[in-house]
Amino acid sequence: MSDPPGEQAGIATTALEEAPMNRIIYIVGLVVIVLAILSFVGFR
Repeated sequence: MSDPPGEQAGIATTALEEAPMNRIIYIVGLVVIVLAILSFVGFR
């Protein structure tokens, strides 16, 4: 109970951000792959 409320809020936010972070990483990876394919097709 003596812990500052900021720490508890930070832990809660990080725990909630774990799932969205994985989704963001997956989306970024897919975007990079799509851009790579488009670049290869464009150069050809």
